[in-house]
Amino acid sequence: MIKGLFINGYKSYGSTEYISLNKNVDSKFSAILGQNGVGKSAILESIDYYFNEKNYWNKNKNSTLSDTFVTILFKIEKKKFDDFLRDNDSIEDKDLIKSYLIETSRFFSEEKMAVHFKGVVYSNAIKNLEKELKSEREKEKYYYLVLGRNGTGEIDLKPFGKVLEYFLKSKINKFDRNEFISGLNKFIKEYYTYIYIPVEQKTSDVLSLENIDMQRIMNKDISDNIQKILNERVSREGKNISVINLLNDRLRSFMISINENLDDSEFEYSKDRKKEKIVTSDLVGLIIQEYFSTKSLKKKNHTKMEQLSSGEQRRAVIEVVTSFLKNRAHNSQLNYGEIIIAIDEPEISQDISNVYSQFEKLESLSSKYGYQTFITTHWYGLLPIINNGTLTVVYKNKSTQNNLVQSFDFHNYLDKKEEFPDDIHLKSFYDLTSSLLGYLRNNIEHRLILCEGGTDRKYLESMIEHPKIKILPVGGKDNVKLLFNMISLPIKNKTIKLHENNKVLFLIDTDNVADNYDVFNAPNQLYIGRLQVLNRLSRYNSWVEIVNISNSSSSKYHNETRIEDVLDADVFYDALSYVIDISKDETIKEVFEDFERTNWALSNIKSHSIDEGHLPRKFLKSKGNFHDQEHIISAFIASHKTELASVYSDFYIKKDKDFANINPLVMEIERILKMKNILRIKKEEENSGEASSVTEIFYSNEKYNSFMKKEDGEIYLMKGSEISSEEKSSITQIASQTRKKIIDNENVAKSEKEAVLILEDDIKCKSENHAATIVTGRSTNANEFWRKKES
Repeated sequence: MIKGLFINGYKSYGSTEYISLNKNVDSKFSAILGQNGVGKSAILESIDYYFNEKNYWNKNKNSTLSDTFVTILFKIEKKKFDDFLRDNDSIEDKDLIKSYLIETSRFFSEEKMAVHFKGVVYSNAIKNLEKELKSEREKEKYYYLVLGRNGTGEIDLKPFGKVLEYFLKSKINKFDRNEFISGLNKFIKEYYTYIYIPVEQKTSDVLSLENIDMQRIMNKDISDNIQKILNERVSREGKNISVINLLNDRLRSFMISINENLDDSEFEYSKDRKKEKIVTSDLVGLIIQEYFSTKSLKKKNHTKMEQLSSGEQRRAVIEVVTSFLKNRAHNSQLNYGEIIIAIDEPEISQDISNVYSQFEKLESLSSKYGYQTFITTHWYGLLPIINNGTLTVVYKNKSTQNNLVQSFDFHNYLDKKEEFPDDIHLKSFYDLTSSLLGYLRNNIEHRLILCEGGTDRKYLESMIEHPKIKILPVGGKDNVKLLFNMISLPIKNKTIKLHENNKVLFLIDTDNVADNYDVFNAPNQLYIGRLQVLNRLSRYNSWVEIVNISNSSSSKYHNETRIEDVLDADVFYDALSYVIDISKDETIKEVFEDFERTNWALSNIKSHSIDEGHLPRKFLKSKGNFHDQEHIISAFIASHKTELASVYSDFYIKKDKDFANINPLVMEIERILKMKNILRIKKEEENSGEASSVTEIFYSNEKYNSFMKKEDGEIYLMKGSEISSEEKSSITQIASQTRKKIIDNENVAKSEKEAVLILEDDIKCKSENHAATIVTGRSTNANEFWRKKES
């Protein structure tokens, strides 16, 4: 991915600036925010100048061309790099390329890198990078490398230049600068694909399927299949010959006959380059180009692109590009390198009601499909709704008119809002309020749930699935209340009228102290409530209530409640067991071993109430050794919220649902939104394409000689597989029950290895994780455990 870039002398950037584009190791989404004319687009354009060898450098009027450059700092996962080198024959001298990355990464791990650079501007830019790298997590998993292009079009290393070269000369035997630059440049261009969609580019040009950029984001399996066909052998004149070689032979024969006819002439056809034959890669692009040149995108009512409004055209660009990238993510093999997508102002010409959904689609390219995604925007409404990623704010210094750039992690940017220029925070809520009101007015049957954070949304989306419900995290309780008041005001003043079917739930936690919630009285379509776990059934016959805080006569019962306290206890226990087992914290493992499940159906573990006579039940109890140490488990849950939410979601979605015992939180949401049947049904294992009888075999990569097979969408541990007879108490209950049946079977065979058993028959499993856990007796990550056995 791109970590950041150094830029000097391009458009409004008159001096060297380091711009951070990735401050969150867990997300590849970056939004560049600012008013028109401040230099947002220049960032994406300058990256395009390097990657796609654009000829025009838009020089800053106060800069000297020879001093201008853009240099990009890349970070690449070591495993992905190794896999890419292994699987790509186009990269020459792979060992040398790897040594470049190893030593360049060492250079960026050096302490006080900035002292080697002369000049205040260079030194300050390097210091900013140095400070950022120092605080970066998981650096050991990545290689770092830099390369760029100067204003005259040459590949360059500025501002690192001689300092980096001197360092590399001391580390690499017979280091050659030109060889280093050309080798690294070739690798970067092979590994990364940068797709940039500017505002002014014509929609029909962007979406034309023969467009080179569209071909680059197309599922690579298409081009691979064309190559495969061209390389297939056919029988001709008693010989087996590939289609491509047959074409070469026929064309060569034709050229020979032409030259024979020119015997009496002083002219002849001869090759101009060393290359004499056409190869498959020459034809693939031409075939795709010619085939798709006859296909054009239209609306389903057959309206041509050029007949649509500019807003509809912009929406088409985003929907088609995201569709292609999703298709590629689902169907393509690994080790093809990385695609980086950059879109200028996706909200341009959009109806305000569509803006939120457009940003949601683009953010999902990173969060769901792993593509690094850059956008520029001056729609401030994205601030409260993006949970992970990097926010880069570009603005003008009012006194000097120089560009100022600040970058924040979306996860905690609200903690630093005092550093924001002007009134960005307030603008963001005005924009978002307008967008949400527009969305509701255009979708009169739809409901919204506004919650505090991304983990709340993850839990809710694992339990709720309905096409007319959107769940939106807005960055904390204070923001939920602020949006409630801002949306309430125009409705109460009758400036805006919502349909009676529109419902919005504003959902917050209940803290351990009573709060003056300071919210308006709610219009009929709005409901603001705090989560409350109860110790007796509510008036709605539920153990959970969402207490209306805009109604002074609502329940005064007040027990500290987070969303983690009102989940399915069985699933939450399995998720918590898994996360604890894979952690390196031995204390939490020891404490958790002492706790066991109660028969309480909800997941609350701690009890705190203003009225101690109203403490709810808990889903864990101590066996005796750590009866006063519940707070250690609570603290672990609080510090692993994101990981727990992700694991819980995976486990819950695959669980068989008991529709006679729906989670009380889901029932409360149905009551407030006045909807039925919103519970997510069990997600079947995804099976690409139609069901077939093809069987895939996987083997374990650990000390056990175990095999798993996938057959017609089902997963089995195979007969003869070894499993450990030892078991951690924190594994999932389902896996533990399956293992007990195996171990208690009198006929089970013993392995020569100590404490290892051998399966006497195939065993059906719920998932790959389930199969891995049965083998090892501990929570195990299937992605790291199973390796596909090639036929």
